[in-house]
Amino acid sequence: MQKVLDIITTYFIDLWNGFLNNIPNIILAIAVIIAFYILGKIIKSIVFNTLKNRIQDQLSAKFLSKLVGWIITIVGLVVGFKVLGLGNVAGGLLAGAGVGAFVIGFAFKDIGENFLAGIIMAFSRPFRVGDTVEVNGVVGSVVSLDLRNTHVKTGDGKDVYIPNGAIIKNNLYNSTIDGYLRSEFTFNFSFDENFDEIIELIKSTLLTVDGIDNENKKCRVFISQVIDDTATLNVQFWYDTYDKTYSALETKNEAISKCLKILMANGISVSRSSIEVYNK
Repeated sequence: MQKVLDIITTYFIDLWNGFLNNIPNIILAIAVIIAFYILGKIIKSIVFNTLKNRIQDQLSAKFLSKLVGWIITIVGLVVGFKVLGLGNVAGGLLAGAGVGAFVIGFAFKDIGENFLAGIIMAFSRPFRVGDTVEVNGVVGSVVSLDLRNTHVKTGDGKDVYIPNGAIIKNNLYNSTIDGYLRSEFTFNFSFDENFDEIIELIKSTLLTVDGIDNENKKCRVFISQVIDDTATLNVQFWYDTYDKTYSALETKNEAISKCLKILMANGISVSRSSIEVYNK
């Protein structure tokens, strides 16, 4: 029994002595890893500022700079292994990267898919920070794009994190990327009304509504449907989505309110069965 205890004691003493002898290398390895981590942060910031100024897209710049930062940090870990005398471990990790990627690909299929999808979107840039998008029934404003998810904030304040892979594989609707967003609503009138007069009244009223883009896009007012003795008048107008001064919903509300007031002021009655058509 004493012999066993002596063997165990000797083993741990040798481990301790080996640790003490290796302290300089351990300190150096930690210093190398920290240095690479700090270097990654610095280069990440440089890459972000450079890309942001060149491609004018904060979302892609942030994603790609994060990717560069991660790569530098991983290189630092490999160098740290080598400083500790674990070069074989580091080499084995690199040599087995192909096999590891194959195995991990099955184990973490979704993570890899979302990561690659994030890279694709960073280069293709289907949206920017602040764009209003719709994916799988989720409608909101883009907040950020990271290595796995796209962060979207909905109109009612909910934060939704959509996997990048889901965005790549499904239809993505971007309502604001070109600067224009159309909205519309309808009014129903008796077929006896003077529609030429009504159309002119509505068009002139829309010119007075703040937030409607009357310079680059013309408003349209037309009869879209006739059923029995009722005609439906469709009113379409555009917003400048780059102008954050006006709220789309408030602008639309003002347009409907002003049109109703001017119509009633001219003795024109709007059918109570008027149907509201929301943004498209």
